Amino acid sequence: MHELDRKSTEQNIQERKRYANRIFWLVSGWIVCVVLIVIAEGIEFVPFDLSDLVLTTLIGTTTGSIVGILLIVARYLFRDSSKTQGE
Repeated sequence: MHELDRKSTEQNIQERKRYANRIFWLVSGWIVCVVLIVIAEGIEFVPFDLSDLVLTTLIGTTTGSIVGILLIVARYLFRDSSKTQGE
């Protein structure tokens, strides 16, 4: 039984590393896209025009989505194993 627990723990560590890396790149890419949109909006000679309401909504909802995704996945991947032992 101890060998099975050790293999399970190793697999959990590998999965956590893999998904933590994926979350990092997803959030980083998302932030870069929003920053590029804001920069494009601020540059006068680029034919790109969004209203203030659309821009504010984009930034607000994107920030909320990023934080939400990050919290949900991080809580699932890095939950306290002592709490799940009783389940």
